[in-house]
Amino acid sequence: MLAFVPTVHPDQTWLAAAAVVLDSASFYLSAIEAQGELSAAVCHRTGVDALRLVATLFADRYAASELQGGRRLSRSDFDLACDRFATLGAKVRAERESCWLRFVELRQEYEALLQRLAKALLAPTNDGLLLPLKA
Repeated sequence: MLAFVPTVHPDQTWLAAAAVVLDSASFYLSAIEAQGELSAAVCHRTGVDALRLVATLFADRYAASELQGGRRLSRSDFDLACDRFATLGAKVRAERESCWLRFVELRQEYEALLQRLAKALLAPTNDGLLLPLKA
């Protein structure tokens, strides 16, 4: 039932928060050289599994073929995040192309689930993203 309760704050939903957490874990696993990869991997795996469980409630209502649309995070967004983290002193991996490919691979595990749930729960989106990208 909690999934259907709307937030009183515009553009703030539990689904958007889940997207931020999963994108953060995916970014960490793909681009940052630091301790804590196991924690990020557990966060990513349990988050994807939780979204999958919730999305199964809506599996019959929305077919996978309807989930193709929407704007995906771009390479320039990823590179900007890498640059910002490096400026802040984080150890960003040098090989950006392989980092980007790993990020995309990790995000593919939950991107369609986010879209399915956003549609089923009438969550506000910005061109297919749950949160607007702000520089």
